[in-house]
Amino acid sequence: MSSTVRDGHCAEPLKPLQSVQLKLAWMLLCAPRPVRKILLGLLKKLFSGRLLRKIRTSIRAVLPDLNEAEVDSISRYNLSQSLDQVINILDYDEVSFRLDAYQQGHDLAAKLRNQAAVIASMHMGFADLPSLALNRSGIVCKTLIGRGTSSPVLHYLGQRCLARLKIPYVKRGANTLMELIGCLRNGQSPIIHSDLRDRGYRCCFMGYRTSIPNTAAALAVLANRPLYFCYGQFNPGGICRVRLEQIPFPANYQQMNKQQQINSLSQALLKRMEALIVSQPQDWFWLYRRFKACQRCPRAS
Repeated sequence: MSSTVRDGHCAEPLKPLQSVQLKLAWMLLCAPRPVRKILLGLLKKLFSGRLLRKIRTSIRAVLPDLNEAEVDSISRYNLSQSLDQVINILDYDEVSFRLDAYQQGHDLAAKLRNQAAVIASMHMGFADLPSLALNRSGIVCKTLIGRGTSSPVLHYLGQRCLARLKIPYVKRGANTLMELIGCLRNGQSPIIHSDLRDRGYRCCFMGYRTSIPNTAAALAVLANRPLYFCYGQFNPGGICRVRLEQIPFPANYQQMNKQQQINSLSQALLKRMEALIVSQPQDWFWLYRRFKACQRCPRAS
């Protein structure tokens, strides 16, 4: 795959050192499993202490009611699963999954096979497995990815992984919204990660003043399409559970203006994400320092 052009989007060419880093990282991801197993063990020895401290700090800040034993157990499990994903990401196509797409007697998967919708995802379980699972279940999806300006090497590495796994994607750019609307018109459901910090809907998320991307809600409103929420769950038995559920529009939706509609859907999605993190903290991607520079929300009186 080229390191300068992909899907019609141009990117700055990598510097010589970055090109070497990219080639080395790709070689490691493509290495035989025994080699990757050794590498995984080495990474845990070298970085587990620092990474565990980072995860514990985030969990204590967001979930203060957990005791130290619970925080330690969740942190160790989460770190092990996260590093395993990174090293073995090209084995995703061998991961067994179960698509749970029934809600209130409706087969949501059947709906999505007949009409494209907007799908909001979050970094739970295997981060990009929902995209793979939905496409293999006959639901044609495209994952929205970033520009890669903050970390070009990881950006190109991620693109190569998506291409190897045959996960279609759309890259953010000047015409992102039009491209996403084009996907919907072509019967493709865009998948948009919605739990990372971005300029978007200003909110109180997990007790902190921050923002969440409102791309999914805005696209659903502007394209007049339903909004779905999708995420993965780890399973000790080796089968990853992929959950799909619809985010309902509020009863007074038609009386709102466009911005109110977008904010309302964003808020409904936020509440669902919060509930999921509280109920399944071991599956969320805690390594991303989501609340490092955020202020706490005022307590409700």
